[in-house]
Amino acid sequence: MMHLLCVCVQGLDLVGKVLSSAVAFSSYSEDSLRTLLNTSGAVDMYDAAFPYAAYNQDALLHPGLASALGISKHGELMDLVGKELALRAWYTGDLQRHKEPGRRELISPLLFAAALLAGDIQVVAEYSATGTVAKGSIDYVLMFYWFSIVVMEGKLHEQLLEHSGQLAAGMRSVREQFNRTMLRKRKHEPEGEFSQVPSIGILSSGTQYIFFRYDPAAKLVTRTSCMTVPLLMRLRPRKPLKVLITGAAGQIGYALCPMVAAGRMLGPDQPVILHLLDIEPSQNALNGVRMELIDAAYPLLQAVNTFTSVEAAAKGVHVAVMVGGYPRKAGEERKDVMAKNVSIYKSQASALAQHAAKGVKIVVVANPANTNALILRENAPGIPAENITCLTRLDHNRAVGQVSERTGTHNTEVRNVIIWGNHSSTQYPDVNHGTVKGQPIRQAVADDAWLNSEFITTVQQRGAAIIKARGLSSALSAASSVCDHVRDWVLGTPCGRWVSMGVVSDGSYGVAPGLVFSYPVKCSGGKWSIVQGSH
Repeated sequence: MMHLLCVCVQGLDLVGKVLSSAVAFSSYSEDSLRTLLNTSGAVDMYDAAFPYAAYNQDALLHPGLASALGISKHGELMDLVGKELALRAWYTGDLQRHKEPGRRELISPLLFAAALLAGDIQVVAEYSATGTVAKGSIDYVLMFYWFSIVVMEGKLHEQLLEHSGQLAAGMRSVREQFNRTMLRKRKHEPEGEFSQVPSIGILSSGTQYIFFRYDPAAKLVTRTSCMTVPLLMRLRPRKPLKVLITGAAGQIGYALCPMVAAGRMLGPDQPVILHLLDIEPSQNALNGVRMELIDAAYPLLQAVNTFTSVEAAAKGVHVAVMVGGYPRKAGEERKDVMAKNVSIYKSQASALAQHAAKGVKIVVVANPANTNALILRENAPGIPAENITCLTRLDHNRAVGQVSERTGTHNTEVRNVIIWGNHSSTQYPDVNHGTVKGQPIRQAVADDAWLNSEFITTVQQRGAAIIKARGLSSALSAASSVCDHVRDWVLGTPCGRWVSMGVVSDGSYGVAPGLVFSYPVKCSGGKWSIVQGSH
């Protein structure tokens, strides 16, 4: 019943007004709700188009309410209510993701609007369940008398699915009590017409939530959908995060700096302080980059500091993007390049271990990226291995782009491709688990010969093709991919989707533990986990 809804600007603005004022549910009258929603005329208490026991999510909303919220149907309103619940749980808490959502007594006029449509609503925080299948406190229950019951449980982000059984038992217990208290039925008496009315369960961390539906006729609880709520608003200013970019005077650094300053990496509400590092011969160019960033007047950019000392540059940084490295020159062997990079990455590893903020997240971009990440890891034992990664998101995005062009669909419709291995010509782009608009990629492309040959070589050799075409490396796409890599790592991957990251192997898929290898990963709560079963 519930699915991801693209809420209009008006709807988000309404939620923002509610959350910023943090007004208790009981303080809103019906008149004040109408004023806030800019509705006119009466809303029938018992909407004839929305009958009890025959829930119709396509029934049209009252025109005034539909205009105010930018939606038109009852089902869309319930989706918006679900999204608002997750937003409310996040913004009225203490803004710490690792804490359970708090202040459950606060509720917005969106739920009041749903109450008007439903005709009757009971809202209870810390609801005491006394059903036969579960007893105890349930975080949050909404009883929409004419069509549904919504049960919400707030949990720690990493533990959501572990509590699905608890939620299912709570949903059934709430129904039992609803039958007894609202419908005046005896214990174990059949639900009658109410058996046609579903119950909705929500497991929420405040930023991610999962929907379940209980079918009373089959007595079956099924997971229906999930979504991640972008953090578009904040109740109080956030502290700036320090981002280190090495090799910042180079091509990739020049493309990356404005993206980070504009919020592409850490979100549209996260202030940043840039630490730009390069070698002394590039100091003038580095100062030029700083001047341009200041002249651009980015609202999120708190300060720009330039350095030629890695120890000073690493001080207090929360994210480190390792773009700098020794470039391979004509006549040099790969082993010569690697020997010089060992020296560079040893010193940078030591500086980060000693001076970076606790929990610093590192992404290595300079080639050979996997090897450089391994060198850094081995020389920074104080930094957790899971905090050191290398960039294969560029290859991932290249694969997405190829499938998008081949199928004539937007790149956002292409999901779950995989890059296995190294960021090099030996990588393997894998589409066997990916989809285009929900259809398997192989079916959507309908050309296995292309997927098994030209597609693979195009992705593997795309960097060389760009150098040949423009005489310079792929700096713009690399910078964009770095932002994608860090953003998903820090803010989480969308529900049901994965991305490719070079991470330290735990032995999954037969790769030797300790090697830096590109896997499909999901991210939540600032942590990544390897997707299993995709071989």
